[in-house]
Amino acid sequence: MLPYLISFAFYFLMIGAGLQKKRMLSFFIVASIPFVLLSIFRGLVGVDSAVYEQSIDFIKANQGLSLIFEPGFELLILFLTEISADTKLLMMMITTIIVVVLYIGIIKIDRKPILFSSIIIPYFFLDMSMNGLRYGLAFSIVTLGAAYLISGRRKLFFMLLVLAGTIQISSLLLGLILLMLIERRYIYIVYSVCFLLVSSIVFSEYLSVKVGTVSELEGVGLFSGVVPLLISFFSLLIFFSDRRLRSQILAPLCFLLVLVFVSFVYAKFNYAGVRIQLLVLYLIHLYVTCYMRILGIRFNYRNFFLLMLLGIVAATFRLKNFSDESGVGLAPFAPYHFYWERN
Repeated sequence: MLPYLISFAFYFLMIGAGLQKKRMLSFFIVASIPFVLLSIFRGLVGVDSAVYEQSIDFIKANQGLSLIFEPGFELLILFLTEISADTKLLMMMITTIIVVVLYIGIIKIDRKPILFSSIIIPYFFLDMSMNGLRYGLAFSIVTLGAAYLISGRRKLFFMLLVLAGTIQISSLLLGLILLMLIERRYIYIVYSVCFLLVSSIVFSEYLSVKVGTVSELEGVGLFSGVVPLLISFFSLLIFFSDRRLRSQILAPLCFLLVLVFVSFVYAKFNYAGVRIQLLVLYLIHLYVTCYMRILGIRFNYRNFFLLMLLGIVAATFRLKNFSDESGVGLAPFAPYHFYWERN
């Protein structure tokens, strides 16, 4: 646990030091360095890392699409095998791509990334880059696409959204709802349904396997989804308290609040609901960041403080997830080891 504790402590100290600085972006990048190093140079750390290693080995042996993952992700693996046949090095390259794409997207959206630095990085980054490589890469691509969307380059946004969907299909939901909220054109709901129907037909074989796997997973207990529920709710509460935001995007914030509770209820019945909760939490902060850029406004320092406090609470729960697994012992995240430390 020590590497995680040191990284989180360094991160929040640097963010706190740079919060009121004009060049906060520099502090943000420096603060992220320990996280980046932990992610890129990890060994088989994380719940799904060993599964990814086995699946990548299978895809390399098959030398073609195997429908273990979405086709775009498998094509990326096949491309990277032309650079190196070492699976661990290949996973490091995927993590590096996630880091580069995500941070380019963040910097293009906001040169003073308050929302990203307060919640997204401390709560999502290590999981995106160490454990959930597919959703990490897909969400990073959507984040980059959002930067182009708010600058008026819609075609490039759609291209990146389709690319993200071939990496991890749930990212389509993230991108389409983001588009609907930013442009306030609810006809996109109809377009989204049609697009998802076509996608479900094209990828019917793959989706049938995924749905069968997820349907076997039950809700993870009485308190499943409580943490993302609370983080999402208090994030929205902070946004509601900002008069300028409330006057401009009250309806979208209310819509997001409904999504928060609907996904929480769904999490009581199916583990997929927890994943949707995380998607909604990411969506909340990505949308508000984008719309603040559109409006050209920033939070007051009271809200800065509240967001950072919420980020610390979120990071504390993330550290708990890293340290234990439902109270049955050490999680695969701990003890941490680098890729060259072979057991």
